[in-house]
Amino acid sequence: MLLHDSSDIFLESAKMFNYAGWRRVCDVLFVVFSFVFLVTRLVIFPGRMIHSTMVDSLDYFDPFPGYYFFNALLLVLQALHVFWAYLILRMVHKFVFLGKLDKDERSDEESEDDDEDEEEERGPEEGGREGGGCWERRKRSERKGAAAMNSKLASLADN
Repeated sequence: MLLHDSSDIFLESAKMFNYAGWRRVCDVLFVVFSFVFLVTRLVIFPGRMIHSTMVDSLDYFDPFPGYYFFNALLLVLQALHVFWAYLILRMVHKFVFLGKLDKDERSDEESEDDDEDEEEERGPEEGGREGGGCWERRKRSERKGAAAMNSKLASLADN
């Protein structure tokens, strides 16, 4: 547990500083998280943990059904570590070469709300909805209210 949780401290701290608006501290903690994640889960975990359960344990015990099952689960976990490392390295690459991350790497598709907005903008002859039901009207009024609130907050911030 210590091996896996060591990088989580930096990730959660980076999230807190991101929510607080401290972008520079968040960026530094993200880089530290990436380094610690890569070292602990791609170097130490397979080098020490998986090696000791697959190779060193054979010096003390004969293989039994639980041996194969347990090691299979550890190899699946290692495959997940490789996939997550790929996503983290993509984020680091975007951060280093583009300077800023716009969204989470895990979400490749846009939300359903964007699709509904596009349908509302098109007319009924183009496949969109005509006037929309009460839920669509409610969403539009909520967006207008949020836009009004954002403009009020922006004017307060300017003062």
